[in-house]
Amino acid sequence: MRQAHAAVQAFVSGGADILFARVARLCRATGTRLVSRAPALLIACACLLLAAPVARGQNALQQFAMGMQGPSVAVASSTFDIDANDEVSALDAVGYQFFKTIYLENMSCIAAVPNAKFYAGRQLAYADSTLVLGAETTMRIRPGALCTPDNGQTAASFAWVGVSHDTRRPSDKTERWAQVGFVHGRNFVPRPPCDPSPPAEFTRLYFELAAGDPTAPCAQGTYKRVWPPATPPLGQLLRFGVLQSNVATGEWRGYVYDEDAEQFLYLDEVTLPGWVGLTADALAFLGEVTLHPGDRMVGTASAKFAFIDCSQTILTGAGPGTYSADFLSLPWSVAKSPLHGQTAISQDRLLIWDKRP
Repeated sequence: MRQAHAAVQAFVSGGADILFARVARLCRATGTRLVSRAPALLIACACLLLAAPVARGQNALQQFAMGMQGPSVAVASSTFDIDANDEVSALDAVGYQFFKTIYLENMSCIAAVPNAKFYAGRQLAYADSTLVLGAETTMRIRPGALCTPDNGQTAASFAWVGVSHDTRRPSDKTERWAQVGFVHGRNFVPRPPCDPSPPAEFTRLYFELAAGDPTAPCAQGTYKRVWPPATPPLGQLLRFGVLQSNVATGEWRGYVYDEDAEQFLYLDEVTLPGWVGLTADALAFLGEVTLHPGDRMVGTASAKFAFIDCSQTILTGAGPGTYSADFLSLPWSVAKSPLHGQTAISQDRLLIWDKRP
């Protein structure tokens, strides 16, 4: 925080009144009261923007990080793309430079912000009666860098494939998902027995299942995360997949397959009561950074991270079948932010990366 404080101190020298006015405007939009021009409070306000709700149901910086694809606009001569629908895209050069300094160029571990998530990749929610039974992709184990120095708070960079229930449907607002992937993490807080997290810093495979409130007590059976004992070989290409193995019992299968060795590194089936008799209707191939804007997405501008041979298993009127993801044909939503890039280069291959050095 000291480094960020100094950066803002230097930047706002001679322009504090303008910066204060711009940040105060954003604070008012989220119901946050800003009472001082002190840079420390400006930073605190910026962090609160990630946690305070706005009328659209998300806050300015979460929209900034999670916004769907829209027209790019030129702001402060930045090389980053910004969704024209985001609150941050309306900032002038001074206001935008403040957020760019704190969130885009900072690799330090500034205070973690609860529920802040940054994504890169593609998501698809079927609007018709199509049911999603599974998804699969090949990924190379290439962990994203974490913020430094370690300040004792949770930091994480994920890459995963998964399915979910689209909560935008009015008939059912229950949050449900199944995903498998790998994570470079640090200081995870364990929630035994549903999440016996590994200690210290690690790169691990994981299989995660949720059906209801993931923060509820484990005894309610709404969430479970499994850490396979196998250590993922760095640089190795592995096949990741989730498949609903039994709809009647709410059972999902997660697996990681080493195609070179022709063997499973991980294969397991997990059941949650909230999935009983229910199926998914959406799927995703995503990189994810959680809590720390300073953490880096998998992939770089010079060595992009690839989701390869992406496929979906769906159930239609013609019966179940496994098909290409069809990135170039189906109406996939694009997870896009100024921090991260993504592009589909074929029907079944997707590239993502962190735009920052």
